[in-house]
Amino acid sequence: MGCLKGLPLFLRIKYMVLLTYDDLTEVLENVRYDGRRTNAISDCPYCGKSQKFGVSLVKDSNVWQCFSCGERGGSIKLMTYFDRLDLIQDFFDTDDELDDPFEEMEEEELDLDLEEVELPEETKRVVSDEYLDARGWFDESYFDFPAYKSKHFKYQDYIILGVMMYGSLVGYVSRHTWEKGEIEKYNKVQKRRGKYQVLRYKNSDGNEFSKMLYGFDTIVEGKTDTVILVEGIMDVINLSQELDLLETDSVRAVASFGKKISEEQIFHLQEKNVKNVIVFFDDDACDDVKRINLDKYFNVLVASTNDADDVGEDDDVGDLDGNQIEQCLSVARKSSEFFYEKVNIIKL
Repeated sequence: MGCLKGLPLFLRIKYMVLLTYDDLTEVLENVRYDGRRTNAISDCPYCGKSQKFGVSLVKDSNVWQCFSCGERGGSIKLMTYFDRLDLIQDFFDTDDELDDPFEEMEEEELDLDLEEVELPEETKRVVSDEYLDARGWFDESYFDFPAYKSKHFKYQDYIILGVMMYGSLVGYVSRHTWEKGEIEKYNKVQKRRGKYQVLRYKNSDGNEFSKMLYGFDTIVEGKTDTVILVEGIMDVINLSQELDLLETDSVRAVASFGKKISEEQIFHLQEKNVKNVIVFFDDDACDDVKRINLDKYFNVLVASTNDADDVGEDDDVGDLDGNQIEQCLSVARKSSEFFYEKVNIIKL
């Protein structure tokens, strides 16, 4: 699994004291104050050593350490370990009441209908695939995210990824398994010969992708408060794997199929009671975030791929490793701060 097992590290966005002594007594064993009552001392939940685990009650993010096994971290990491993120209040540090974007809008004004679609002929779901394995898919990902292959001649060299919403298949992305350069080279010859050219994608007809969200059905209503919004399917897969997102219910990654998010997509997220959105687009797409106006409906933070070390010019979210992802998400900031910084950098 990824290096951020349990997820929590990137949520250290606003540094504050998040847990009280009483909170800690709910999850730790043999809790007591130290002499100055500024730390809580307990048995270590990681190695079990008696009275070796210290948690700060006054320092930002309740930093803690075991003085036996050396495990250390902050309140988010500790509460995720116990699956008790409910004890942490307002980690997005906002007292603002969010607007209901549709309180004065009749649902009929939005095109919310998503018809169930059929897969191409002769299609079967796969639990292993050479192309996806090469893209870094874990074995578990085949069970969490539907992938298909078809024997039909029109789809023989394509991998098909299903889009599930409300328990139904509402779309699919069919992606050719050849590399982009290989396709371009082949098509150049075919065009000269006046013959059929290969398409990189053959996607489903019917429902508009701007009204769908990939990864939507992994959101657990009432438990998933936060989603990381990315552009594409492979971004969702990579984040889910590197951050072990499906190990807990609190955070999920979803893709908007591009740089924008529609009112229909916003509606679907609110239907799942999502409260917080971390927009994590490729750096060249972040300017589009300014026009999305998500702040009206969610607590919004913006992360950029440009904040990671050793990021290639063509790397996107789907190419980052766990450490790079943590770097980007750990410095995510409110959209107003993000664009203020960006404008000033451009001026310099």
